[in-house]
Amino acid sequence: MTDQIKKGDVVQLKSGGPQMTVTDIIDEGGYKTVHCRFFDKNKNLQVAEFDELELAFYKAPIGVVRLHRG
Repeated sequence: MTDQIKKGDVVQLKSGGPQMTVTDIIDEGGYKTVHCRFFDKNKNLQVAEFDELELAFYKAPIGVVRLHRG
């Protein structure tokens, strides 16, 4: 991965699944565990941890427009 995942990034498992927000990264001698929060299908907040190699930056599907309200 050319860019490093950092706190606040939105990621997704390389195999798919929900978009998740990175809340912490633990570096244990080069092995990085990434802690994430996300909402499941029932809109319940979930917390999980993953190996950094399992994750990719989230990319919105083509045709999806995200609007930000200010």
